Amino acid sequence: MAAPDAPDQPSMLWRTGSSIITGATGFLCRSFLVGLNRLEVKGYDKFMRLLDERADVNGRTKGLITGVYSSLCFAESLILTAPSFKPY
Repeated sequence: MAAPDAPDQPSMLWRTGSSIITGATGFLCRSFLVGLNRLEVKGYDKFMRLLDERADVNGRTKGLITGVYSSLCFAESLILTAPSFKPY
């Protein structure tokens, strides 16, 4: 049971600290995402032309399927299995 004199919400100091930690964590994550990643788009102009051609819904004869190629699939599997590798 809660004590009758317990506050309904955390103190102002706790809420301020929580907001600062949350903001700092978000800023750090965003910095890593923006600073360490590079976006590479191949065929953007061709894709945009294709989308412009498909603007008329009634004129479409086929569906549009898009895909993403990730070159990190192999690297991620190496990272995940590296700690369990034990040389004989």
